[in-house]
Amino acid sequence: MLLNYSFQNFRSYRDAQQFSMERSKSAQKRDSATWGHNNVSVATGVYGGNASGKSAFLNSIRFVAGYIARGFSGNIDLAEELSPFLLDNDSRNDATKFLVEFIGPNEGHYQYEFDVTRERVYYEELRKYNGARSSRLFRREFSANQSEYMYSYGRAFRGNKRIYEDITRPDALMLSALHAANCEQTEEAYQEFSDNFGFFEASGYRRELSLIKQDLSERTVMGRALQMVMASSGLGINVIEAKDAIDLFYEASTSKDDSRAGEYEKLASGLIALSKPHLSPKEREELVHKLMTNTSSVHPELVFSHAGRNGYVGEFSEADESRGTLAALAFFSMALRTLSRRSIVIVDEIDTSLHPLYVEELVRLFLDPKTNPNQSQLIFTTHDVSLISRSMEGQTTLDRDQIWFVEKNPSGESTLYPLSEIKSRAGENYGKNYLNGIYGAAPQPSFHQAFASAVALAAESDEASKS
Repeated sequence: MLLNYSFQNFRSYRDAQQFSMERSKSAQKRDSATWGHNNVSVATGVYGGNASGKSAFLNSIRFVAGYIARGFSGNIDLAEELSPFLLDNDSRNDATKFLVEFIGPNEGHYQYEFDVTRERVYYEELRKYNGARSSRLFRREFSANQSEYMYSYGRAFRGNKRIYEDITRPDALMLSALHAANCEQTEEAYQEFSDNFGFFEASGYRRELSLIKQDLSERTVMGRALQMVMASSGLGINVIEAKDAIDLFYEASTSKDDSRAGEYEKLASGLIALSKPHLSPKEREELVHKLMTNTSSVHPELVFSHAGRNGYVGEFSEADESRGTLAALAFFSMALRTLSRRSIVIVDEIDTSLHPLYVEELVRLFLDPKTNPNQSQLIFTTHDVSLISRSMEGQTTLDRDQIWFVEKNPSGESTLYPLSEIKSRAGENYGKNYLNGIYGAAPQPSFHQAFASAVALAAESDEASKS
């Protein structure tokens, strides 16, 4: 469970940025829901113009979790994945800094920070809280003067420290190395990043479909739950199962009412005759019978059912469905997996391919303890202002402390800040004010005249080419 997060010198962020999921006393009073941790928010929406730095913010979290989980195994290329702020001579050579305060899977309260360049980790420290006070578990710091690492440990730290130090490479985190060495004292902190962070790009929703196909093929509880959700989604479409092309042909071939009845058996017999000409007719018949009774799905495809007139139900393949249907299915699956256990899900451009009402309902799933019993957290970027605009009842989906903005200045530096830092009156329409530029971060397009000139120039060039 994420509490606080800060980072510096990452992509378009030159200076230190501070992000928080902790809620103020006043925000807790506004929330009628009861949570295990009432002081921790379950949802945050990040707004800003195109190329302002919204995705870079989420990618910084993705880097932290991925570096911890996969860095020691060598599956992270620092030179490729770590990008400091490049529009400044100093920053491009400085370390990128991260600090995360979080509650682990077993309710342990930790603070973890590290400084890293494309070549090595320069600083790393893990602390554990006992009430309001924290104590060090370990600290690792590179001494440039001595060209070696200096280590220090808290009183509660146990284990063969020498071995831990020897296996920790300069380009890997010690927290990751301690996991590889089965160090129990730091395992909870490691698991929070390796197991509980999930990243979902709306434009890449098709990657979720492979998990859905597996759940439906294996008839798992998650697969049945997803079918239930899809049936009540209001789309008028049910996802009924995942089959491959051979499965579909086989079913049609074995159905007496289908024009293709018996064709699968004929095809199998013909292929066997070509590939195994030495078999006797009886042996070929036995092999065909075996194939007919032992089919298996290798490349499953989703099958959808649509209700028509007079009770007619038609079945359609994945290729026949719209991008919106597949995106909705993927989001439903992501939400089910996330809400079934405590998770932190990061979604970039949540409004891509989804109607605003579906986006709102998806966010509300996280805001309701009945659908979010484990207090999972959702952090997402969006341009959908309906989530922060007041309804007829005077309410907004997101509270003011759950709304964050990203703005980029003329020097290419992004800044992340919450609405709660801006003075505002009770009852303000946050969405309208945001679009009007009152909170900053909203784009102010000014390319109309330039576009008119460009069109005239293009037309002039076209005329010249014809003459």
